[in-house]
Amino acid sequence: MRVEALLGLFEVLYKKTSINHTKFPSYHTKFPFYFLHCYPSIFEWKKCVQMKLDQYRLVVKSNELVNSRQHFTATQQRIVLAAVARVNDDSDVLQYKIPITEILGENYKAGGKAYSLVKDAVRGLMNSSVEMEQQNLHGKLVWEAVGFISYTSIVEGEGSFLIRFDPEMKRFLLNLKGNFTKYFIHNVAKFRKAYSIRIYELCKQYFPRIKERKFEIGYFKFLLGLEGKYKYISQLVDRVILPSIDEINLNSDLSIDFKLLPENRRSKKEIVFVISGTNKSIAENEETTTISLDKNPITSKNEYIDQYVAEMEGVRNPTAYKSKLMKDDKFDQQYQDYLQEQEQKLIKVERLKEAQVSKQNEEKLAKEREEKRALHFEWSKSLCIAYYNKYDYKKYREEVVDFLRENYTTILNRIMEEFVFGELSVDTQMRIGKFLLLKLGSPEEIELFNNQAKWEQFKEFELNQEQQAKELEKQKLEEEIRKMTERLNSL
Repeated sequence: MRVEALLGLFEVLYKKTSINHTKFPSYHTKFPFYFLHCYPSIFEWKKCVQMKLDQYRLVVKSNELVNSRQHFTATQQRIVLAAVARVNDDSDVLQYKIPITEILGENYKAGGKAYSLVKDAVRGLMNSSVEMEQQNLHGKLVWEAVGFISYTSIVEGEGSFLIRFDPEMKRFLLNLKGNFTKYFIHNVAKFRKAYSIRIYELCKQYFPRIKERKFEIGYFKFLLGLEGKYKYISQLVDRVILPSIDEINLNSDLSIDFKLLPENRRSKKEIVFVISGTNKSIAENEETTTISLDKNPITSKNEYIDQYVAEMEGVRNPTAYKSKLMKDDKFDQQYQDYLQEQEQKLIKVERLKEAQVSKQNEEKLAKEREEKRALHFEWSKSLCIAYYNKYDYKKYREEVVDFLRENYTTILNRIMEEFVFGELSVDTQMRIGKFLLLKLGSPEEIELFNNQAKWEQFKEFELNQEQQAKELEKQKLEEEIRKMTERLNSL
């Protein structure tokens, strides 16, 4: 009986694979031959199922860990998430084997370049830590630093690597009863920017209960490990926030927008993320599935029986057979299952359409934002050039050099060469003009330069003013024409 049961299991698996069943015999006497041919296809089937299950792994972290200071590359983030998604409360040993293709993609096979990329990433994780500050029971501020991983190994040719979490990480990952953040790993699988995952986690943390998250700029930079970088808010917005938000909106189940709160004497500048849910995860899961609806859907049981009998062969008395099917309870259940299946297909089609429309709207929004960003850059560049031409920067030569050294380290040598030869490029003139603008410009101009949202409001106001002026001129012209017409008629 055990042998028959085992053969029956292989028979089921074999029928679920893509092998041509007419090509190979399925007799029990031919079992060795049968198994050897169906095994590769079973393996592929199991691999596809495993890949699908991997997408729906849950990432669960304590909020204390989410709110810690982390500064990792995109590859390091993917390694950490792949390991966290494998955490099981039944095991205290936080050691996991991760395929390289899960981190780098299917294009990277086991080889020198893939191993080199993974080695660099895990080496960085070994030397890095997460930092957090919180008050103890006595009200004193306690600073903690915890290493992420304590051990890693890579065996050449295996196509995978081993990592082990630091024992101190157990309290952030195991047996969490409350105060934690969770999400499916496939929602962040397509992120390629280093800060997208961090911003997604911070926004996902209390959603949907809380749909706005407010951060003071200094604390937000601390969470992302950006202290001392991006001195100007516009740099942080253009290089970190906007690219990450665009990636989140296009590839996850969240839709995020942001706004900057004005700076006044009592409060520092803050950033507010406005969060809403989308059905993009539905689109990604169903987009590759072919949903075939009947061109002429059946609306009654008689139609279903007619079609069923018409497709059968060898029915001698169709009328009698139809009467028999009409009274058959099993066939009635089959008909009800058909109706339910068609209804589910219709629901999936509608969801897919909604998801595609939502995706198109998000792409359109991202394109409009990119166009506005480009217009703001051109306006800012023109303003900087105007200040360069208006003022003599040589009066502030030392301050200019300090400004360039602080903000343009990577191209400082080229800029200094231009200073020596006395031929400044347009880009260098723009950078010097930026210094002059920030030093000598009016507060309104500096605010518009640093804040794209304010500039857009200002430009919209200017456009409205221009349209109103044109309307006024048009009304005056129509009034003059009307008066001239009345004079001509009176004559």
